[in-house]
Amino acid sequence: MTQKNSNIMGILEEAGVMAIVELTSPYYPKLVQEFICNMSEDIDDTPSSHHHKVTFRNRTFDFSPRLINDHFGRPNGGGTGYNLRTSDIVKVLTAGVVDTWPDKGLPSSRLSVKYVVLYKVGVANWIPTTHNTSVFEALGKFLYMIGTGASFDMGRVFFDQITQHATSHAVLKPILYPKMICSILLSQHNDILTSDDVEGADPGVITITPRLMEGTHVADVPLGPQTE
Repeated sequence: MTQKNSNIMGILEEAGVMAIVELTSPYYPKLVQEFICNMSEDIDDTPSSHHHKVTFRNRTFDFSPRLINDHFGRPNGGGTGYNLRTSDIVKVLTAGVVDTWPDKGLPSSRLSVKYVVLYKVGVANWIPTTHNTSVFEALGKFLYMIGTGASFDMGRVFFDQITQHATSHAVLKPILYPKMICSILLSQHNDILTSDDVEGADPGVITITPRLMEGTHVADVPLGPQTE
């Protein structure tokens, strides 16, 4: 991903998420779907035989908050943002323009300049689609923690979001962090792929340019000169 704005780069670097932003691991949709579908509801229960493990394709994979942090060189510990109120989050994301989280998601057009750029980066690197125009609460909370510079346990946040999706059995909800999941799975068993696994289309390179800020976004971060 080409970064053209030092201010946004600084935010991402300070939050310690550049490793996942720049992740180049391929994305195999079928592999990720099977991983999600085979995740046990008691994966986070210590007494369970499924504790922090997922078994499919005759392989057992470790999957835990600590493993995610270790995979990306992140420290363990920190906040999770679970005590944050959505009303407080939405006010920050929109620079006070919106004060309650819409039932159908927050339109990306209502985000401030800083958060619309972080959102575009997030959609390109964490969710396998560039056609989503609304911000759901899980992503909004993550953007909030990055943008405000809050100390947070990335491994725990990602783990909880992924496992909550898996155990909800939702079929239309986009799978979060698919490239990260693939990277972790392949690092443990690089022979897991079969002839049925077809590499998914990459969301594409997101370049931070003035076009990302088009619309009615509140200018809450200095953009600085654009350089090639």
